Amino acid sequence: MTSLPIDMACNDPDNGLFAGRVEQISIGSAFLELTIRRDPIRLVELPDGRLRIARRVFPITASAEWVGNWCWNRYWLDLEQAVKLLVWLHQRRFFNCDEGEERLFNLWRKAALEEADVGLFRRLFEKEAIHIGRAA
Repeated sequence: MTSLPIDMACNDPDNGLFAGRVEQISIGSAFLELTIRRDPIRLVELPDGRLRIARRVFPITASAEWVGNWCWNRYWLDLEQAVKLLVWLHQRRFFNCDEGEERLFNLWRKAALEEADVGLFRRLFEKEAIHIGRAA
């Protein structure tokens, strides 16, 4: 099963300890960059290999601490879960899109996603996961 890495700025910048709050999200190799609109949202690492982000639970396939620097953790989600996470975050309007692949950036600006938009997320995430897998 192909997984997509999703990096989350969820650690205290003063000491690198898990803070349980997400301020930024980076998907793939800077494929989509999101920054919180207001206050950071709650993130809980559940002991059974799942994440709870703002009361919604998503299974992860792996995780790593201090990716890039000590403020970021990486979580790998299978492609379908990654799509569900991004669609849900889009619906909730927690994050602004600061940077991203042009089509994803434009989709993020839409008021609501249609089924064709979700399909595009899925296809682009699959290509990004394949690209990252070859680069690793």
